[in-house]
Amino acid sequence: MASQPVELYEERRATKLARIGLWTGLVSVVLLGAAIRFAHHWNPVSLAIVTAWGVATLVALGTSARAVARATKSRHIARWGLALCSISLLALGSAGIAFAAGADPAGACGGG
Repeated sequence: MASQPVELYEERRATKLARIGLWTGLVSVVLLGAAIRFAHHWNPVSLAIVTAWGVATLVALGTSARAVARATKSRHIARWGLALCSISLLALGSAGIAFAAGADPAGACGGG
């Protein structure tokens, strides 16, 4: 039974992590748009969207960061995952700052 070099195995793993990071980063941005669209409703659907957005953002952050640290060939894919994830993190940070300043980011539409 022929064994493959450890480096080749690790590179395949890192490529898989980078792809997962890229796709979950993309899902995170799409769910961010949906969360902004439905932020004023606060029903079970909007709560599910916000929960899925949070999970996708955390998965994108973790897998992309790990792939950047490990990969050589697929590092650019992982960086795209980090870039997409950072959009969600910046949106979360700016909403938090606005809320701390006294604004209501989710109530901009008047509720309903």
